[in-house]
Amino acid sequence: MRAVVIDQGDVDVDVHLLDSTATEDGCLARGHHLLGGTVDPGTYYVAVDTWVGADGSEYSGEYLLVVL
Repeated sequence: MRAVVIDQGDVDVDVHLLDSTATEDGCLARGHHLLGGTVDPGTYYVAVDTWVGADGSEYSGEYLLVVL
């Protein structure tokens, strides 16, 4: 499984692999732009979230997500 997220400019998003619970506690891996690895058969979720700086600034915006 591979997932790539591409953002640009002031946008800063991260990609996460979640287990079947699809909760924060079910996060199996995360990457700033890339996730990769072998997963067992089952249900998984890929989530993209926005980085929020220490001052509370959100760096949201458009991105491209590719999952292979």
